[in-house]
Amino acid sequence: MKSFKQKYGDWALILGAAEGLGAAFAKEIAHKGLNLVLVDVQKSKLNSLSEELSSIYKIKVENRIVDLAQENQVRFLIEELVDFDIGLVIYNATFSPIKEFTDVDLSDHEKLIQINLKSTLLITDYFSKRMKEQGEGGILLMSSMSGLQGTAMVAHYAASKAYLMVLAEGLWYELKDYGVDVLACIAGATGTQNYYDTKPNRKGLIIPPIMTPEDVARQSLNKLGKQPSYIPGFWNRFAVWFSKLLFGRKTSTILVSENLVRMYGNKKATH
Repeated sequence: MKSFKQKYGDWALILGAAEGLGAAFAKEIAHKGLNLVLVDVQKSKLNSLSEELSSIYKIKVENRIVDLAQENQVRFLIEELVDFDIGLVIYNATFSPIKEFTDVDLSDHEKLIQINLKSTLLITDYFSKRMKEQGEGGILLMSSMSGLQGTAMVAHYAASKAYLMVLAEGLWYELKDYGVDVLACIAGATGTQNYYDTKPNRKGLIIPPIMTPEDVARQSLNKLGKQPSYIPGFWNRFAVWFSKLLFGRKTSTILVSENLVRMYGNKKATH
C-alpha cells in the first residue's frame, strides 16, 4: 500500500489553518512529511504556526493571508496555487453566529454563505477537476454533527454543514474511480479555544465528551479514502446511533435544539 505522502504528493492545502482544528490538521500532515500551504486571515497566528512546523518537521510552509469571506480573494488564491503540486485539500474554515436565526444580521447570513459554502465550492470545484485529471488526490470537507438534523441557535450554520456532508458524500462516489478520495468529517464538540470562548453550559441529555482537535484530525485523516463520511469519536458515533435508533427527526431536532438553547440561551457569541 502507498504511504500517505506517496498517495497525496508533496503539498497539502489547509484553509482555516491558523488555530484549532486547522492547526491540528497542519501538524498531523506535517508529521507525515507533506509541505503545506496554510490559508487564514489571522496573520500573526499563521506565521507562528508556520515557523513552528517548518522548524520541527523540516518541511516547506507557504502562508497565504486570505479573507475567505471575500470572493475575489479566494479566486486570486486559486490563481496563485496553479503551480503548486497540491494533492490534498482540507477546507476547515467556518463562520457560525450563535443566536436565533432572526437575531442574526443579514450581512452575517451572507458572510456564512460565502465562507462555509461559496468559498468551499470554489476551492472544491477547482481541485476536484484538477485531481480527477491527474488521477489522484484527496479532499476533506469539515461538516458537523449539528448538520445531522435541524439545530436551534445555529440553524443556518447547521444547514451549511448538512450541505457539505452531502456534497462530500456525492463526490466520494463520483471521484473514487479516478483515484481521488473525498471525506466529510462530521465533527462533534471539539476543544478549540474558539469553542471554549463561547462558554457553553454543557448540561443536558446525550451530550458526548469534548474531543481534542488532535484526535479529530488524526482519526479523520485515517479514514480518508476508506469511506464517504466519518464521525470522529466513539461517543459521538454512539450518540448518533442511539438517536437514530430511538427517535425520529422531529424528536432529534427537539432534543439537540434544547441542548443548544440550554448551552447558549441568548448569548451573542460567535465561533
